[in-house]
Amino acid sequence: MMAALFGGKLGAQPLGPVPVGAAARLQFYKAPEFVLGEPIELTFVLRNGGPLPLKAQTGGDYRATGYPTRYKFEVVDDAGSKAEPTAWYDMGGIIGAPHEVAPLKEYREQLVLQNYVRIDHPGEYLVKVHHDFGWLATTERPYPVAEARIKVVLPSAEEAGRRVQALARKNEHRQSQHLGQYWNSPPFVWMIHPIYLPALEQAAAGGCLQAFEGIHRIRNTDATRALVRLLESDQPEVASAAALFVAKRLPVPNGKERPLRTFHGFITPGGEMELYAHRYWLPELDATVIKAARKMVTRSGPDEVGRAAALLGGLGDVTDAELVIQALNRVVRTSKDRTDPKGETFLAAAPGPALLSALEDIQRRGWKFDFSQDDETPEPGRLWAGLWLMASAKLPERPPVPAAGDSLFAPGLASPYAVVREAALRALPDPAPERLRDAIKAALGDADLGVRRAAIHATLGTRDARFEEPLLKLVRENPESNITRDACDAVIHLGARWQMTKVWVNALAEESRFQEALVFLMEQLAWPEGARLQQTSTIPAAEAGEIHQAWKRFLGDPATESHLRAGRRVPVSDAVMMELGGRYREWQLPDGRTWPQALSR
Repeated sequence: MMAALFGGKLGAQPLGPVPVGAAARLQFYKAPEFVLGEPIELTFVLRNGGPLPLKAQTGGDYRATGYPTRYKFEVVDDAGSKAEPTAWYDMGGIIGAPHEVAPLKEYREQLVLQNYVRIDHPGEYLVKVHHDFGWLATTERPYPVAEARIKVVLPSAEEAGRRVQALARKNEHRQSQHLGQYWNSPPFVWMIHPIYLPALEQAAAGGCLQAFEGIHRIRNTDATRALVRLLESDQPEVASAAALFVAKRLPVPNGKERPLRTFHGFITPGGEMELYAHRYWLPELDATVIKAARKMVTRSGPDEVGRAAALLGGLGDVTDAELVIQALNRVVRTSKDRTDPKGETFLAAAPGPALLSALEDIQRRGWKFDFSQDDETPEPGRLWAGLWLMASAKLPERPPVPAAGDSLFAPGLASPYAVVREAALRALPDPAPERLRDAIKAALGDADLGVRRAAIHATLGTRDARFEEPLLKLVRENPESNITRDACDAVIHLGARWQMTKVWVNALAEESRFQEALVFLMEQLAWPEGARLQQTSTIPAAEAGEIHQAWKRFLGDPATESHLRAGRRVPVSDAVMMELGGRYREWQLPDGRTWPQALSR
């Protein structure tokens, strides 16, 4: 039975105490002396010196970082100062089968020291590394710790220049869309000492965009000045890359920190988090940056415009709001409906979100959107901006929107542009006004998938029966997995859990939807308190029909119907759970047992 468990220790079962004879050491490919700015590569070696095979669990390690994060490093320089840990965002990891190490054999894993700690000055370091390997450590049997001393030396300015030039010659220059993302780790990210700055600036000016990753990580105002000089480059891609990293050094807007979002809403780790504590900004650079941003925001490239928006949001004044709105007009008019369920269905057209966020920042500095509208429909960008600000006003600590803002709903819902229709739906008050509910119902069948999802959210809180059939239609047709999930939640909010369950039981007859349908149906059953789904396995096709019939019989029970019509999950015995497909599921209970009981036996 295959386990697919996320979050490392959360899903893994301990393998037991630290095995007798487990020992660790570090191995280097050369003498443990390194040049500051090169990757410090090492191998962690786990040796089994005991008489029996041992099992070592390393699953759940990578967590979308590109390296195994469960290794713990403690690095101390010769002055007794601990190296600063590297920040990363925990996105979970997949637990697989443990490694088995035979007696007197070894398990090896290659690591790079700077993935775990920041090494930014020369000297001698004591490096200690351990991994839990899924074991339970005790005072008598602690985790094996590998340790070694290394020496890091500072290159000369000439040597630093040669290293940068060699990398710049073989590095791909035009990768602007990857810059600043946590998965982007060119060798320049190790070059964080100021001695590399002149060569990095020269490489970036010559079009090696990855060199910006090194400049970005140098913690001083000289690096800030270098980025602003590059912002004035006559090469659009160089100036655009500079804008990205200048924005990360701007003073915190309005003195209040807020998370940066650059990847599907996840907070970006690494260099950006470092700079939140170390801004290194110079107010004398404000005028130069604002001038460059006002020019850049009028261009057509999404990256350029979005990065210029971040600069205007950070430093612009109330007069810049109109520039941002005109850029929004251009973005809206080139946007397309999001109709491909395998594509990016729920992110608005870039650089729209960046421009809208800039308006929010400028609004905090005193600019006010004019919500009073004449008889003419406002420009689409202005309409999008107003509706976005109305949706933002629903969040805590946001200024209220004047009643005149209600005049934007009708033109917004009727807009030919999907991003505007979506914004109108998200701006609606909760519950949605009666006069707009027919428009919401129509939006549930919109060609744009983002609009459909926003319409689903707009039905919440209404308890309006007119939405039941359009929502059930979305469940039946399954246009996209997130839409299907949200439609199910909305149907339950409407009090139609019984009707939704019947739809899913019918879907069990479709081979392509059987597994998905069973997941949703299992959620309509009352699990024991604290139970957490731990393991699943594929159901043989020959048994799918039998499980379908079991669900039909279950649905025919008046007690089942009574619970579901009342909006409650249905309690079941272990035996019934097994018939309904539970024999291919395993839930972990808080006391360590599994459910259904028969499965553990």
